[in-house]
Amino acid sequence: MNKTKGTASCKPVCEETGAAGRRSGRIPILSILFLLVLVFAIGFRIYKADFAGITYDERANFRLFAQNLFTAVNVFTTTNNHVLNSVLMYYAHEYFAYYDHFIRIPSLLAGILFTLSLAYIVHRTISSKAIRVAALAMISLIPFVVDYSFMARGYSYAMGACFVQIALVVWLIEHKIRYGFWLLPVMAISLMNFVAFGAMLSSLLILGAFNLIFVFFYSDAILRPKDIADGLNDHNDSSRGHRVKRIHRRQWHPDDADVRKVSLFEKKWFPIALNLTSVFLISSTLLYLLYKNIYQTILNNRTLARIARRFSGWSGFVDYLHDLLVTRVFVPKRTPGNIILTVILLLLAVAVLFHLYRFCRAVKKRQWRRYINRDDPAVFIFAVTALTMLFMFIQCVWMGKGLGLARNHVFMIPLVLLCGLILLDRFGCAFRGRITRRFIQGAVAIVVLAAMIHNFPSPYHIARQGMAGPLLRKLRDIDPDRVWNIGFTEKTKNRSVGFWYYKRNFGHKYKCRLLQPDKADLCDLLIQVEGNQPVGRALFEWRFFKPQKYVIVVNTQLPTDKVIYSACLIED
Repeated sequence: MNKTKGTASCKPVCEETGAAGRRSGRIPILSILFLLVLVFAIGFRIYKADFAGITYDERANFRLFAQNLFTAVNVFTTTNNHVLNSVLMYYAHEYFAYYDHFIRIPSLLAGILFTLSLAYIVHRTISSKAIRVAALAMISLIPFVVDYSFMARGYSYAMGACFVQIALVVWLIEHKIRYGFWLLPVMAISLMNFVAFGAMLSSLLILGAFNLIFVFFYSDAILRPKDIADGLNDHNDSSRGHRVKRIHRRQWHPDDADVRKVSLFEKKWFPIALNLTSVFLISSTLLYLLYKNIYQTILNNRTLARIARRFSGWSGFVDYLHDLLVTRVFVPKRTPGNIILTVILLLLAVAVLFHLYRFCRAVKKRQWRRYINRDDPAVFIFAVTALTMLFMFIQCVWMGKGLGLARNHVFMIPLVLLCGLILLDRFGCAFRGRITRRFIQGAVAIVVLAAMIHNFPSPYHIARQGMAGPLLRKLRDIDPDRVWNIGFTEKTKNRSVGFWYYKRNFGHKYKCRLLQPDKADLCDLLIQVEGNQPVGRALFEWRFFKPQKYVIVVNTQLPTDKVIYSACLIED
């Protein structure tokens, strides 16, 4: 009789059990809320991808590299060429050029895949339904994460591919596969390696951490080869009924070759060596085919070398993590953000001390495996996060090479937050008292939701960019046949880049002339920095422009029967 190890001790369950938890007709309100949050997070990305205007980097990536397939895979003059993104943008242009934001279609699909994978991971690693809903809402709606999960850049591919990999292993830990299917996860992981690194070079660290942990610690943990040694139960189960009668109930038994294969897989080193070789060969082959013409150019690129000098050393490492995990998530410059951050840090400190105390007690009783059990999906996520952070530390502090811009490791935001929320969830689940447990879970959920509400993403602008698309659409609604003269000042002329995208690709839809500062007097609309507008002139009053710190001065008489703006008069 085979005995199987349970995982209940390493994966707490907080839902009510027994008769009270199985009432007929009970509506799973929190489960419905979880699905609603997921649908909203996906819908919000789709809406913003369509509404927010094209940014400088998106337009540069398309104009310089994505209009020609040969250029996409053979030219790397600037870091704007996220190669796989450029290739997919080229095909999006081929088939969806009629849509204004066709360049965002591939990256948006990757962002949706990221959101679905994140939801699955949250669902499988966080037991409290209240914290589960709050965690998905907060992590999936962080403005920095939202924007880079649909923009026509390589970041969404890296986030999507990395979290698909993690979700796949989480699923495999709970649904082990037969040895005959070992190639399926290998192929899937190799493909995700190709997608992530093919679109974003800075994903190398998290890919390295993930692949090392998967190959050396989970290669044998996801397999169940004993089925053949026990007589291939799955085969016998499929041979019931009429088929068994036709063969006179002749039972199938494994031959010597099958037994030898199983004996190999039962040796821990064999699946490790097999996965290590397979993942490396498949991933490297795919990436070589993508980068074979430009890898030398990438290594010699001066911009990458200059970026590598940013945030280097210990102080640079600390500043980088603060910018990435604190400023981008909690916005501590505002008082509510500071309060929320302080409360979450206090809760985390208490949870960490509590877990350390219980772990030390378990070590004394020789029960430490209850806390470090690879059958627990959370252990895998903690391991990937910790090893990635170690690689970032080695690169930044030990090797003295900077980590670049915060967006280079945007995928670390959901990963680190997920680890913190898992700790808080298990802290609450550790208490047996129902009232105490629910109080802690409710407090955590409220604070996490407060963080989400405090830093809720804007549905219409991206880091003070994206003005062009919404403005041109409004002007087209006012008068679709008029050619609008749009002027810029010295301080706003760099914002004309987004307008050029629409003018060159959709000139038949958006008729406009872009005037430089020396011809600003001839314009119909003048885009200025807020606070520098002239006296006695009318402004468009539209909340879209306020967060961007720009104003649009009306320098012409608009058709009064078609005006859809409200305007205000600038006075002394």
